[in-house]
Amino acid sequence: METFTWPQRLVGSLIGMTGPKRGIKFCSSALIEYDMRIKTGEQEEDDIQLIDGVLGIFDDLSKPLCKPFGSRIDGVGGAVDITVGLLPSAVEATFEVSISEVQSCFDLTVCSYAGGLSQQFKIFQGTIGESCGLRRSVVAVMLDGMLHLRFIARRKGSKRDHEIACSIRAKKHGSSTHQLNTELASFLVKVNWSTLPM
Repeated sequence: METFTWPQRLVGSLIGMTGPKRGIKFCSSALIEYDMRIKTGEQEEDDIQLIDGVLGIFDDLSKPLCKPFGSRIDGVGGAVDITVGLLPSAVEATFEVSISEVQSCFDLTVCSYAGGLSQQFKIFQGTIGESCGLRRSVVAVMLDGMLHLRFIARRKGSKRDHEIACSIRAKKHGSSTHQLNTELASFLVKVNWSTLPM
């Protein structure tokens, strides 16, 4: 079993997950296995089981392309709601956000949506008090479509939002960097593009 060490400067909620623990017959176009636990002790046996299950996605390929649909996995200690969509000819966008020149403490929400999908996905929501980097995120975008990122910042105690957006055209390979400046902070967005394995 691999052990991952996360940099101390990352901000955001993060659940470390390991790979599947048992063999599963592959009978769907996509398969997601869940083994989520609440850490209570040193040994895995001491942890409280939240969800242990599997979700087959796209068994029914009559689902409309690019239209997100939801599914739920119920467990003994909770449930996981998942929203998925089938994107033909998609590429993978791995992006990182670095925040610098922070003027004062502010609340930040970062949302993402890809061309063809109307639903936004919340990438980050939290408080920023100093220069830092947000955890890396990966999304699928249709080739030659657009990846849209929205940054909504609000100074502590204020009712006024500072909103800035960034739209990036998807490509098969390569990377790009985008600098966004607000009166609260500067945001540097780095995107790496790669094709998804077939």
